[in-house]
Amino acid sequence: MGRPCICCIKPSSGSSSSSSSSSGSGSSSVSASSSSSSDDSGGGEAECCAVCFSVSLSNAVDDGSGGIEPGPVEATTPVQNQGCAFFFDADEVGCGAPCDPDQISVGRLTATCVEITNINEIPESDTEGREKYTSCVENGKKVERWSINVSVACIECPTGDFGIPYADGTNNNYYFCCGETPSGCLDLHVSQFVDPNRPYHCTMCWTINKVDEDLYESSSSSSVFCPCVSTPCPDGGFSEYPTMAIEPEIYKNINQFREMLGPGPGTELHKIIPKFLESDGCGCRDMAKKMNFWGPEKCDIQRDHIVDYLVKKGKEVKLFGWVPKKMIREVSNRMLTLAIDRAKNKQTENWFVAVTTAPRQVSTINTCLESLVVAGFNPYIFAEPETNGIDLDVYGERLIQNKEKKGVWYNWINSARYAIENSDAEIIMTVQDDSMFHPDSKTFTESMLWPAKDVGFVSLYTPKHYSFRPKNKTELKAPGVNRVYTRSLWGACALVWPRKVLEEVLQHKIIYTWLGVPTRTRSIWKRKKEERRNDPSLVQNSDTAIGKIMNSMKRSMYFVDPSPVNHFATHSTTGHGGNLGRRNCHRCAEFSVPLARQVPLMNNEQELFKIDYKDIEI
Repeated sequence: MGRPCICCIKPSSGSSSSSSSSSGSGSSSVSASSSSSSDDSGGGEAECCAVCFSVSLSNAVDDGSGGIEPGPVEATTPVQNQGCAFFFDADEVGCGAPCDPDQISVGRLTATCVEITNINEIPESDTEGREKYTSCVENGKKVERWSINVSVACIECPTGDFGIPYADGTNNNYYFCCGETPSGCLDLHVSQFVDPNRPYHCTMCWTINKVDEDLYESSSSSSVFCPCVSTPCPDGGFSEYPTMAIEPEIYKNINQFREMLGPGPGTELHKIIPKFLESDGCGCRDMAKKMNFWGPEKCDIQRDHIVDYLVKKGKEVKLFGWVPKKMIREVSNRMLTLAIDRAKNKQTENWFVAVTTAPRQVSTINTCLESLVVAGFNPYIFAEPETNGIDLDVYGERLIQNKEKKGVWYNWINSARYAIENSDAEIIMTVQDDSMFHPDSKTFTESMLWPAKDVGFVSLYTPKHYSFRPKNKTELKAPGVNRVYTRSLWGACALVWPRKVLEEVLQHKIIYTWLGVPTRTRSIWKRKKEERRNDPSLVQNSDTAIGKIMNSMKRSMYFVDPSPVNHFATHSTTGHGGNLGRRNCHRCAEFSVPLARQVPLMNNEQELFKIDYKDIEI
């Protein structure tokens, strides 16, 4: 196996509270607390808990005195942060569980670190932990507690079966003086494994290698830049699985919308010829989705191709059992005409949807595009060089491929400018490629536009902290289309713009002067600014820039809550981690329930206004 695998997973609301420093079983936290400090490698008192660190694993060996100690390192990771979990080849460190022939043994290690400021935070039964606390304090040092969890399971590769459970393993607490290198060994037993009928036992050792956070850049969305990386199976299917196991609601939504077709000629044709989608192995559902993406005009242009397909399938699966063979082509042509006409009559508002995308370790673009099509959108794709995973057969005609890398900020500008210059759409939506849309997103949004004369945008994605009242961070706001007051925007996954507002945005001075969020270290920021002036593709933090522009223009920002859009990426294209904590919605809309039943037309518990486009003030 090559590099071990790290994937970002959903953090819990707090740190682990396991009280024992010896092996035990049971479920545990699957994340690490976000600490704002790291080891002080420049002298002085060491701060507690690393923001960025790597993990090394090894097999236990005899220490020569009847105990055990870590052996040679068998697996290690690049730098990660405390929002990451380390996934590894369990066989590589001797902890591989007995698996079926078509499965591989995979492990997961998560680490949670908190600073301990009072000995009473350590249970009285944990004598080793209390002794360590006393020793550290007596030597003028602070104390940190690392909670380590290891899980082992058998999974298929590629991971077509999402039902294979991930078994939580041992959760232990270890205490260290701040500045020490945390390390320890864990026993894993059959009781922690998914199948207790299979004998299983091993001892694995671990070491947390801390990293100086000043080497990494601050951003608008995380305190420091510490990338999560992953290693997929040889066929590319592995790295998604652990997140699927931990984020079941998001993947439940994926499975639900993939059973849907959305509006368009393909759906209308299905209504006319019910057998069109019912025959096993027909591939007709894929053709229907392609027709929906094409829309009525493109389907008319592709008439001969579609009719040929219907005639072929009519013979293979007897779609037209009641039609004489000589008449199948004529009947297919008439039914296609009827489907196209029906789809034209159901078309609603004129939108332009611009999706920006870039290379990812785990591609998300096709899922994003498919959810948009199901919702009734016809997106254009603005792709960076070497972007992977786009189905060119379906989306190729609406693909704008950058010849040179533009980067996050300038690709967004390019997509917005293209929408203005190449369409007359009054509604323009800018989308990031790790957004997954509720099937009602288009029709619901049309029902509530526009919420104010000074509207800047309506966001179909609501990050976690925007669902809570600003003066009481534990109290939820009422659901609705709520105005949010913020100095800088967090999350630009799916922004719906009035055309006239976006035109003004593209003329704002920040568009041409933005270099990203400053780092906390002046010398590093000075260097970063120069690098970005020389290479604009390095400019990031587009959400922060957009928020600053909105405030400068004195325009209001609205967020739909529950969120019709899920932020479902496991890896950021800019190294900001995956869909963790604030990086996803707190109230994510349920895809099987209409949005009209989930989102009242209210603005912070007041009735939502509805303003015509012509009445929006500039």
